[in-house]
Amino acid sequence: MALFRVMAAKDGKHAWQAKGVNPKTDREITLKGGDPKHRGKWGTKGGKSAGQVHSFFARHAKNNSPVAFINALNWKRGSQIGKSISIPDNKFK
Repeated sequence: MALFRVMAAKDGKHAWQAKGVNPKTDREITLKGGDPKHRGKWGTKGGKSAGQVHSFFARHAKNNSPVAFINALNWKRGSQIGKSISIPDNKFK
């Protein structure tokens, strides 16, 4: 498991960025994702209905990348900005 710190992205193109060490290469990387206009509006805790959350997971069933994994956590648990999360090693190429 790789530990990443999720924070708000400052580039204006993404909602969040996460910094941590890629377990496959042992190099520090920055992951970025999400739409900035949707920042903090993920999942039922962000004002979405249960149907919208179900629809998101139906469209994004395969979360095989670290970015997709963080997006899924945002939708499942609400915004992960300001938190540290563990990403399974098998999500990295």
